[in-house]
Parts: sequence; structure tokens; C-alpha cells
Amino acid sequence: MVPRQQKLEFLNTKRTKLDPETETKVVAEATAKIHRLLKQETEVSSAIGLELLHIKAVLGHNRFGAWISKEFDLSHRTAQNYMAVAKVLGDKSAMVAHLRPTTLYALANRRKCPDRARAEVFKRIAAGEALDDHAVIDIILGGIKEERRHSPTFRRKEAKPEPTYSTLSTAGHANRISQFLRDALQRTAR
Repeated sequence: MVPRQQKLEFLNTKRTKLDPETETKVVAEATAKIHRLLKQETEVSSAIGLELLHIKAVLGHNRFGAWISKEFDLSHRTAQNYMAVAKVLGDKSAMVAHLRPTTLYALANRRKCPDRARAEVFKRIAAGEALDDHAVIDIILGGIKEERRHSPTFRRKEAKPEPTYSTLSTAGHANRISQFLRDALQRTAR
């Protein structure tokens, strides 16, 4: 094991030459420690989410937002991510503790991650399959594509109906609205 002072000295040098045996040992120790910390980060995400859900139930929505802003250096989106992990993954969060928090947030996002994709991830992990972050994201993306293919709105998009201001504004596409207004002005100018 490398003493702490020597570890800090590594920061001040470009590359420290160690004998191969010591280098292998240092790298193995760091790798194990980083894996432990990453797993703790995922477990902590779920625990933070549970606490946030509890306080939100106590304070109510409006006071909860003010409390988050006052007490923590967290965005509301980050707080929502933590709560989604706790709410959606719940007791299954231990199954996916090896995944990065961003992958967990994608898996826990009820609006973006189809239920079938989430169920497939849990089923495959429970069956003993070792899914990494890339595999989970691929499953989520595959589920999204499949859901869109079977969606009636997917088929309607192929026909491309004439856009109206209300359809564009509800979709929230400012650039499309601007283009729609420019096109409308050009049509009336002719």
C-alpha cells in the first residue's frame, strides 16, 4: 500500500515510475476502491431519493422546492432524478447498483423509459445476465423504438398534416413556431 503522503505527491508529478509489482498493486487498489465508491454512489442515490420523497410529503410541493433551493446545491431536476430512482426502482435498486447514476436515472424515467424495457432489464439481471450501462441503454432505446413503431402517432407523422400554431406550441418547439409564423407572413404577403 502506498502511504497517503506519497499518493498526494503523485498529483505534483507528470508520471511516477514504480516497479511493475508496486504499480500493479497500486492500480488494483485504486480500481477496487473506485468500484466500491461507484456502487456507494448508486446506493446513496436511492437513499437520497427516499429522504427527498419523505420531506416532499411533509412539506408539500411548493415548500419542498424552496427547501431544496435553500438547503442544497441541487437543481430541481437532480432532486427529481433521485426521487425517481427511489420511487420507480424501489427494492430493485440493489439489483442495478452496479450501474452509473445517469443510467439509473434513464431507467427510472417513467416518461422516457418504456415499462417493457425496464421489465426486460430487471428480468435479465435477475436471470444472472451481467448487463453494463451500455447494454441497459441499448435495451431502453430498443424499447423506445418498438413503442414508437406501434404508436398511432408514429403512423400519423408519416402523413405530416399541415401544422397549426396550437400543435406547435403544445409541442414546445420555439424554432418551429418561428418558422410557422415566418411562413404564414410570407403567404399573406403574396
